[in-house]
Amino acid sequence: MPTTFMRWFQAPIFPDDEDKTRSALLLNVVLNTFLVAVPVIIASSILGGNVPRLERIIIILTLAWLTIFGTRLAMLAGRVALAGVVTVVIIFIATTLSIYNLGTIRAPATSFYILIIVMSGLVISRRAIIWMAGICTITIIMLLIAERNGLLPQPTLTITIAQGVTFTVVFAIIAILLFLAVKSIDEALARVRKELAERQHTEEKLRTSEERFRAMIENISEAIVLMNAQGIVYYLSPASERILGYSIAERIGLSAFDNLMRPEDISKLQNIFRELQAQPQMIQFFLIQARHKDGSPRWLEATANNLLDLDSVQAIVVNYRDVTERIRAEAERKNYTEELGSQNAELERFTYTVSHDLRNPLVTIKGFLGSLEKDLQDGRQDRIQSDFRRIEGAADKMHALLSELLKLSRVGRIINPPVEVDLVKLTQEAVESLDARIRSKNVTVKISPDLPRVYGDSLRLREVLENLIDNAVKYMGEQTAPLIEIGMREQTGNSVIFVRDNGIGIDPKFHTRIFGLFEKLDPTSEGTGIGLALIKRIIEVHGGTIWVESEGPGKGSTFCFSIPDDRK
Repeated sequence: MPTTFMRWFQAPIFPDDEDKTRSALLLNVVLNTFLVAVPVIIASSILGGNVPRLERIIIILTLAWLTIFGTRLAMLAGRVALAGVVTVVIIFIATTLSIYNLGTIRAPATSFYILIIVMSGLVISRRAIIWMAGICTITIIMLLIAERNGLLPQPTLTITIAQGVTFTVVFAIIAILLFLAVKSIDEALARVRKELAERQHTEEKLRTSEERFRAMIENISEAIVLMNAQGIVYYLSPASERILGYSIAERIGLSAFDNLMRPEDISKLQNIFRELQAQPQMIQFFLIQARHKDGSPRWLEATANNLLDLDSVQAIVVNYRDVTERIRAEAERKNYTEELGSQNAELERFTYTVSHDLRNPLVTIKGFLGSLEKDLQDGRQDRIQSDFRRIEGAADKMHALLSELLKLSRVGRIINPPVEVDLVKLTQEAVESLDARIRSKNVTVKISPDLPRVYGDSLRLREVLENLIDNAVKYMGEQTAPLIEIGMREQTGNSVIFVRDNGIGIDPKFHTRIFGLFEKLDPTSEGTGIGLALIKRIIEVHGGTIWVESEGPGKGSTFCFSIPDDRK
């Protein structure tokens, strides 16, 4: 029971509204003070001997005291603002009626107007101060005019204990209100200072974090791109300029699809965007080829993440890095692997062919050595010379084979430094070296003046031309007007040099085979069968290709080759 009774005199607390709680506290001080002040003022008035009009004052103050309970009920119900307005209005009415009954504005009750103004500001609002100050001022002026014109009752003002108590109550209430107001202000300022310090600390941590994040973003090797759902770029990290050469200002506002080089990459990225938008926060990994500012292609390995639904990002985030060198290295490794496999296969064929073709002269030599031994035992001088000639021929054939094989083995190493070669002049030199053979076959040789200049090993390229021209003369057949043409034609943007003859021709099914080691379509023809393999090797070492064109036997042949310019 005592707890319930004390709770009646305590200010209510509103956890969700600090201003409302503060107003209730101030209003509670005023109400509790008046609860005590009413009997004190009545008692002091009786002791002071102001009995003539005491009945009226007691009635006014008693009515004000009774209304305090109604006002407190409103405050406890949460209607603090309404309770404040009612309290101010009641005190104002009570003060004005008290001054009227006392008959003069010099009465101590006038000081309650100061209390009313202070209460209006603390309990209601700042604007209420202005309103109540105006109303109280107008009321005092009207009372003053009424007193001077004799419109008020006869003053009964004397220095009494009631007046001292009135002043004491007013000043006590004002002092308490001001103390509480200042306390509230100090507490508010303390909270503001604390919040400001916490905010400054938070901002400092945020600034440090941002600087650390910015430094990381600016120095990371991978580029970061933020774009909207349509693929329009609105942020690029500095690494993007290092990777693709475009300044950030040049790419902001443009579509991410504009910088792709291949149509299949555009289609791939469009599909990725559709999948990302269909599945938020999905991550996609992909490899595309983009255009550098200098026009060269760059391979980019990228990841894309849909963070459009994340409030702090609201973008499709793409991270990418330049893997051009890695792709190039992988391609070179693949080429080296394929080339090594081709060379191993060629080495196997070479080993087999060499062992087979070199065995024949050895078998011949061994056979005729046996015949020579038998002929020497039998004393057949007529056959001994024939045996020696056959052994010598086999040895010469082996020597020729070994010489050609030595040449072929050296082709992989271009000993002479590459230079600019005038093919017109080089072809003329090759024809002059074969002049006797050409004249013996009565062959006409035409050299085009349009032959280009190429970059390579002059001696090796002359060897190519000599072999091709010599083969053309060798396989001319029984042509009545044998002709060899050396010229040039443009094919798919490349210069193709050709050596054309009207000789015996080559069946299309042998167009690839003739470039193999020891491949001779006519076993009885002169030569070792290494010449075209040697030519092919020289052209390939120069980075070029060689092939033959012929419609078939009797249709002539055209040997073609192209050599790229490594200086480009």
